[in-house]
Amino acid sequence: MCKFLTDKKAQGLIAKVEDPFKQLPHLPQSITDFFVKIVPWGAALGGIFSVTGAITNFRLGFGMNTVGRVMRHYLGVNSAYFLLSAVIMLVLAFLAFKAFTPLRERKIEGWIYIFWSNIVSVIHSILGLIFISQSAIGSIVGVLIGFYLLFEIKASYEKKATKTATAKK
Repeated sequence: MCKFLTDKKAQGLIAKVEDPFKQLPHLPQSITDFFVKIVPWGAALGGIFSVTGAITNFRLGFGMNTVGRVMRHYLGVNSAYFLLSAVIMLVLAFLAFKAFTPLRERKIEGWIYIFWSNIVSVIHSILGLIFISQSAIGSIVGVLIGFYLLFEIKASYEKKATKTATAKK
């Protein structure tokens, strides 16, 4: 169903995004190992929070609570923002839940799903810039930190993929 996210073409795009991060200083192995241990659980929590956030945004978009009506009326936030945000959050939840098991098994596919969730988060940030004048600097810093950490842990998943391929021969 989601093979296009993990195929060779997708991996080529990932390699292009990774290039600028290769020359940055690397984290100590102990910190990387810590992140690798908690990432699956962070993905699971992120998926749960994304579902609840999507429900909230749908309610705000359809004016099902007072906060949504106030934000639309007094702050001029368009309902389309909440509805688009809800859809994006559902995509984020899907990617997070899809990544959970492969991340626990240290398979590169799980890491790739988390990569794509970062890309979707960038789209969500752009949506915030357009509709609610969200801080561009905060968004850029968040994206850079997210990709830096993501590429720092990538090797832990590539080693597992290499070991599995070697064992099959």
